[in-house]
Amino acid sequence: MIPWKRASWVLFLYCSIAGRHIFSNSPVTFLDQSSSARHLSSGGAMMSDDPGQMFYNPAVLQGRIRGRTMSFSYMTGLEFSQNLISAAYAWPWLKNAFSFSFIYNGQSGLEAFDAAGVSQGAFATTELGVALSHSWKVNSFLQFGETIKYYNLDYGPANASAWAISLDAGGLITPIPGVFFGFSFSNIVNTQLQFRNEAEHLPTAVNITPGFEIMRGRARIFYNYRHYLELYDVFGLPAEHRFGMEFDVYHQYLQMRAGFDGQNVTAGIGGNLFQYNYSFAYLPSAIETRFAATFSFNMDIVGVGPFKRPDNIAQSDIEEELVEFYEGIADYNKGNYKNAYDKFTSVIRKNPDHEMATLYRDRALLHLRTSNWLDQEQERLIALHKELANRYEAQANYGDAILEWRKVIELNPIDREAQPNIDRIKESVSTRVLSLHRQGLNLYSSNSVFDAITAFSDALRLNPEYEPSKNWLFKIKQELSQEELKERERIERLQKAELFYNRGLSYYGRKTFEEAIQEFDRALEFNPEHPNALKYKKMAEEEFEADKLGLRGLEAANTFFQKGMKNFNSGQYYAAKRDFEYALRAYPAHDESRSMLPKAEERLAIQIRPFMSNGQENYRKRIFSTAEQNFEDILKLDPDNEEAKDYLRKLKAEKQAAITFHMAEGTRTFNAKDFSKTIYHMDEVVKLDPDNSDAARMLNASKARVETEVTRIHGEALALFEQGKFNEAILTWQRALQIDSSHALSLKYLSEAESRVKQSKFGALVEDFNQKGISLFKNREYEQALGFFNKSLEIDTANATAKQYKEMTLTELEKERIQDEIAALFIGGVRNFKRRDYEAAIDNWRKVKKLDPENTLVDKYIAQAVESQKNRKIIDYINGQKYYEQGKWLLAKSSFERALVEDPSNSKARSALQNTLDRITEERQQFMLEGDKKMRAGEYIAAANEYMNAYRLDNSAESLAKRENALRAQNLLETANKYFENDSQVGLSIDPYLRLLEINPFDKGASERIAQAKERGKSLQQSWMTQAESAESAQDYQTAYAYYRSLTEIDPANTELKKGLARNRRELRNLASVPFKEGQEAMALKNYVLAIEKFNAAIAIVDDYENVQELIKTAREKQEEKKAEQAAAAARAASSSGSGNSGAARSSGSAQDALVNRGIVLYRQGKYKEAISVWNQVPKSSESYSKAQKYIARAKLKL
Repeated sequence: MIPWKRASWVLFLYCSIAGRHIFSNSPVTFLDQSSSARHLSSGGAMMSDDPGQMFYNPAVLQGRIRGRTMSFSYMTGLEFSQNLISAAYAWPWLKNAFSFSFIYNGQSGLEAFDAAGVSQGAFATTELGVALSHSWKVNSFLQFGETIKYYNLDYGPANASAWAISLDAGGLITPIPGVFFGFSFSNIVNTQLQFRNEAEHLPTAVNITPGFEIMRGRARIFYNYRHYLELYDVFGLPAEHRFGMEFDVYHQYLQMRAGFDGQNVTAGIGGNLFQYNYSFAYLPSAIETRFAATFSFNMDIVGVGPFKRPDNIAQSDIEEELVEFYEGIADYNKGNYKNAYDKFTSVIRKNPDHEMATLYRDRALLHLRTSNWLDQEQERLIALHKELANRYEAQANYGDAILEWRKVIELNPIDREAQPNIDRIKESVSTRVLSLHRQGLNLYSSNSVFDAITAFSDALRLNPEYEPSKNWLFKIKQELSQEELKERERIERLQKAELFYNRGLSYYGRKTFEEAIQEFDRALEFNPEHPNALKYKKMAEEEFEADKLGLRGLEAANTFFQKGMKNFNSGQYYAAKRDFEYALRAYPAHDESRSMLPKAEERLAIQIRPFMSNGQENYRKRIFSTAEQNFEDILKLDPDNEEAKDYLRKLKAEKQAAITFHMAEGTRTFNAKDFSKTIYHMDEVVKLDPDNSDAARMLNASKARVETEVTRIHGEALALFEQGKFNEAILTWQRALQIDSSHALSLKYLSEAESRVKQSKFGALVEDFNQKGISLFKNREYEQALGFFNKSLEIDTANATAKQYKEMTLTELEKERIQDEIAALFIGGVRNFKRRDYEAAIDNWRKVKKLDPENTLVDKYIAQAVESQKNRKIIDYINGQKYYEQGKWLLAKSSFERALVEDPSNSKARSALQNTLDRITEERQQFMLEGDKKMRAGEYIAAANEYMNAYRLDNSAESLAKRENALRAQNLLETANKYFENDSQVGLSIDPYLRLLEINPFDKGASERIAQAKERGKSLQQSWMTQAESAESAQDYQTAYAYYRSLTEIDPANTELKKGLARNRRELRNLASVPFKEGQEAMALKNYVLAIEKFNAAIAIVDDYENVQELIKTAREKQEEKKAEQAAAAARAASSSGSGNSGAARSSGSAQDALVNRGIVLYRQGKYKEAISVWNQVPKSSESYSKAQKYIARAKLKL
């Protein structure tokens, strides 16, 4: 939509939808020729307030508009044909506001009838209205307003029209801020409508609307009441109620409204109707905003809400009545006249004064009489009921005959035979009925109540619709006590059952089996447990089926015999027995059936014997549920088994006796407030009778009481516990557990209280033991930790902390034991394999496999050892060839050397060894050349890797030294780049670049960066000087030296800078002397690994400090010699200790050796990170530390 260009205009758009509008089928929608004009206008434009008028109360107009305002609205229905369109224009003037509006309301689908009730077809009405409103603001809390309206109506069937002029008035009072009270009168003054020679006034209504504002005026809650005044005439339109809320969101840019309307309808169709409406609106908050829109949804619902029905409506189910009436209207509109007739009849039965239901039922009946509406099924049922009615009348069952004729009327209300026959039968029995009724009155007056009931019941058997007997029977039964009434009803049912059973026997004896079945059915209706009715009914059904199928004579007997043999062979012995009996009944001389019948009976007895035995045993042990199931299983196999039926009857009787006993005891103990015993007895009742609601109620109540009592005692104990009175709390909780031994909280806190009692004596000591144990546990000193946790538990066996950590400690100890054993066995196997003791190696590795079944690596080792055992002399040569082909020169070299030790005359091995050595030399030189090339190119990491590859081939100090130089160069490059890229630290970058060039003079990047740093430093010399002096004052000689060196590079002739450089260099040398001396001491102690570490620390401070490079080289050589000596000593020790079984391996190694071995196992499995984690646990003071560090370096390279 294109907004208006004038900034002072505001445009409103309204759209409203009404769903399930129940008054679309209200009586005023179905009009006859006498309908009045104001009925036609009762829901139209002159009364509509939602979309039809821009503002409900004319007095509100002045306070709501913002500048000149245009309003357009449209309302339609989802389930009814109504369209309402309106347009309005409003403008302010001083303290006044004016509005001019136009309203159109069109309704279609209305139906007209003449005075005889004949439909005259559908029609439509059109209503037009024009209104002029004025609002005047008297002061800040008072506003008045009025509206003058012109109204015109066009009425379809008569092509008639009418018009009128009316006046509305209203006021709005706001006595205090946030509270408002509105009132208005609609059509308070109006001219008469001239319509078809009739003059009528428009309906006059009063509207009252109190409300208040909340949320600082952003929300309003209101209630509106509308009532129609009887100023001109009685006019039965509904009173209306409306509750609602509207609130503004986003500073009044968005407004939402939600509420519902309640309408109390009184014109003979009473009930509650609620209209729920929801409205979402965009409203302008300033005149510059020129567009607003509203969408609302209204839905009518019947039978809910807070409003009471009118007092003149007598029925209690008023909402159901209202819905049923409108469902009848809907069926009537669709042409379903029979359904409509039934619904209107139901409404009249509930409310005989319902005029509209009576009117429409008569109209529906008129339609039924003039149309052929019965289908074939309905006609068939009607014929069946007529036949039954005639049969019952012939049998003198007059009451049943009347009921059958009444069913005919329900199916066809216009049947010409039904009502005359009902009247005729009533007349024929009227004398007897009256006699029985008087007899009942006499018996009642003489206090023979049950005999009176019998007399009135007999009268109703003759005429079920005789109201005096019905009323007296109802009155007497109300006066009887519940027990007397139940007993009377039980006796009556048994008497009736016996009556119908005897009739059935009579029919059965005359072989009229169909009638016999009907009588047995009626007997079972009154007594489902009749001992013989069910049996004879089955027999009658079988005989009736046999008669119907013609199963009589030899041919039928042969058919039954064949069927019996089939059932016999399939194990269905009861069915076989029954078939043989049928065969003999069809042809008594059938010898085959006679011979097979005892066999079927014998097999059936064998089939049910185990069930009978189990059932009797369970019955003897009083396991009622299982015994009952056993006997029911027997009846599934043999439904005629009288012994099982007898046991079931006994079971039910004893079960009932047990239920009665436990029920009585449970009730007695419940009244005595001994709820624990009540729970026992009622639990037994519920087990025996799960549907016993009284037992379940008392059981739940007792459990609740027990729970309440236990909870109360628990509360007392808890209070004592919190006061520190642990012994008294223990006694109290023990008292609670005597009532409910499974009370979880009492058990929990009892244990806690007992623990606290112990803690009060030894608590500090236990806590000290726990803390020491936890500390040792975290340091992986599990044996000592276990000792402390055991001490804690000796004092306090329930101490949760000690229990938890003891369990964790034992778990870790077991893991360590297994891991240590696996590692020792694995390493022992490797050592044995290297010593050519393949049998011992295989034994070691098989033990590893037993401890660690998922270890796949050891499978390969076992296979290799087995293969090596077979090819002992040539295996090393074969392995050497394999390694040579794979380019694994060091492994090939070792293999060929071992092959020559095994067989010095092996010329092939000697030649292969020489070739391998040549390849090692060539590849080593290639790695070194490639490393030098990478170094010159500034690729320091790649160069370090190449040097490392070379070192692996020759273990030379030169390769290692070059590798360390490459890594140092990479470190210097990263440091220098970091400083260079930071403007505030660029002065620190020159020193590391210069040190990098000392290592690699070919690094052009470093040279270029130095030149750039110098250029940038020319303007920063003073700043660098200040930072150098500041660093020197803070004894940060490394930083000070770097700045002085950078400044010296820029200004080489500056003597002050040279002095500062020399001064800081001396300080650095003093710092480097400390690790240097420590390195010398380590050399003297032959701790070469520590010495190398300290010398490297000195180099990190001053690159060319003393002869540290030579010392590092010497330390490495000494370390290699030491390792060789240790290896020789280990070999000697191993050779002197025999084959080296797993026990010896474990005893000879320390805890640190076990850690190293465990890491080696993980390393060989490819678990490099786990191996590093294990090796890191080796302490620096250990002799195994250097070995662990070496393996860590290898694992990191693998990663």
